[in-house]
Amino acid sequence: MWTLDFRPDFTAAESGLDRYVDWDKPSAFIGREAALQERERGPVRRLVALVIDATAVDANRDEPLFANGECIGFVTSGGFAHAAGRSIALGYVPTGHAAAGTRLAVELLGTMTPATILGKPLHDPAGARMRI
Repeated sequence: MWTLDFRPDFTAAESGLDRYVDWDKPSAFIGREAALQERERGPVRRLVALVIDATAVDANRDEPLFANGECIGFVTSGGFAHAAGRSIALGYVPTGHAAAGTRLAVELLGTMTPATILGKPLHDPAGARMRI
């Protein structure tokens, strides 16, 4: 969502939107050189999807994300995914912590709650659940 998961202080590469950048555009665009440099070296952080082992409350936004007791990132949006029956969130973490299966913790109302970075979306691409 604009101003939560995607906003001007996140780069196209960090948010995963760089696949939509026309790098061969005939005219230069503002930030092109910086975006090309980031493309070569890789982004510092990444937008990731998380499943949270929440039972009483879901992440909403701005909750801190922790790895080994150190705050490394934050949730940008979240809530309960009714179709999946799970609490999910999106957030930004350093690239070194962005691999699928990485275990983190999110602080929810003062409680450190386990979370796992997803490798694939929690969706039903074949629409099989709608046919039950």
